[in-house]
Amino acid sequence: MVRSFARLDVFVANGASLGARQPVIKYPLDVWRQTFQINVHANLQLLQGLDPLLRKSDAGRVIFLSAAVATNAKVGTGSYAASKAALEAVARIYGIEGKGTPIKINTVSPGATRTEMRARAAPDEDPMTLKTPDDIAPLFVELALPSCQRHDEWIGADDWLKTRTR
Repeated sequence: MVRSFARLDVFVANGASLGARQPVIKYPLDVWRQTFQINVHANLQLLQGLDPLLRKSDAGRVIFLSAAVATNAKVGTGSYAASKAALEAVARIYGIEGKGTPIKINTVSPGATRTEMRARAAPDEDPMTLKTPDDIAPLFVELALPSCQRHDEWIGADDWLKTRTR
């Protein structure tokens, strides 16, 4: 990819897998590893490969997608919660390391959003009560803009939406 493109302006680290809904003590380690492989290692590997292109941009932007359970774990969220917490740590470290460069790194926690993954995670929830991806898409656009100066921040999409509706 580095040979094909002169630069990369935006990378959204959104690889995610729910894993199994099991108590941690009974969690199948192969599923735990697979969840971490997708949610942390794949995103990290992409970041490592894309970093040289991001550094060539005048305004490289990296947006990591996390989840509320990374800091507010719930029963049955085992590897998903732990892997999202690990991804947040990767984002924070990369943010610190990127200070002083044109790259701006931020983490978004979308909150309960009407997606297929949310339907699998909360099958008893009425999806029509949830915001849609289109509702929070402007946040991602804002963070991707060259004019955005936010850096090394954790942004809850629900809080962001509240500020937009005032």
